Amino acid sequence: MLLALMCALLMGTAWMLDKPASRGLPASIYSFAVWTLPLIFIAFPKIPLTALKKEMRIGSWHVVLMAFLNVFGYIIQIKALSLGDASRVIPITSSASILTVLGGIFILKEKTSIGRKIFAGILGFVGVILLT
Repeated sequence: MLLALMCALLMGTAWMLDKPASRGLPASIYSFAVWTLPLIFIAFPKIPLTALKKEMRIGSWHVVLMAFLNVFGYIIQIKALSLGDASRVIPITSSASILTVLGGIFILKEKTSIGRKIFAGILGFVGVILLT
């Protein structure tokens, strides 16, 4: 629980800093810098090439699609922050994880721990409502 709280605080701080940090740059350039520069220091020295190849074999084109959608979503979020108030954009962005949980239950028919997933979705929805 403490780790989840710490992650939520760090994500909130990062979202808060995204708006002023991206003010002078186009959304695509800011997103490129935010995604690329940390990879040089965090991912590449720590993850062996064999592990990356294994993941590509397991996920094939799905990995590339998920990566593209993740980066595209972040670019759209930065663009939204440049156009609107963060107090309106961040609750909408936060609701994506709730939709993912519910999509997994109903579209992918994930039945394991369904009670916990629905409870987490309700808590997340209440959190989004409290943010607005």
